[in-house]
Amino acid sequence: MFCSKCGKKNDDKAMFCEQCGEKLNEKDVKVKNNSKTILIICGVCFIGIIFVCLFVLFKDKDAYQFSELKFQEVAGGVDVVGKMKNNSGKSCSLLSVDYEYSSGSLTEKGNFMLNDVSNDDIVDISERNYDLEVYEIDDYTISIKEVKCIVE
Repeated sequence: MFCSKCGKKNDDKAMFCEQCGEKLNEKDVKVKNNSKTILIICGVCFIGIIFVCLFVLFKDKDAYQFSELKFQEVAGGVDVVGKMKNNSGKSCSLLSVDYEYSSGSLTEKGNFMLNDVSNDDIVDISERNYDLEVYEIDDYTISIKEVKCIVE
């Protein structure tokens, strides 16, 4: 119980304040020390908020995983080849993939479309790149920039 005059914490059964001698009565508030409980609750809430923010920030980070991406000579042209796994949790009848390919300081952009990609599918990619000549393909690295499900 806290004294209404000086604020000193007293035993709940005390009749007088230990510090100022004021008579304690019903209007004096009985308060238990809940600071640890409050701290724990605040900490759990704070950690929960952090997890929600991280989930929102990274939820689509690995929605589509690409591997073995490279350029390959195919039938007199150059194709982007590799594999893609759909981890997005949804099926997509038309998937647009924007990529960059670079060699030294030169960077170019490309795009290809994939049809009928179901959730958990592993798709073999073999899409034509019309801008590269066969003699150039060994000099480039490919990186995926954006993947969009255009038609679900």
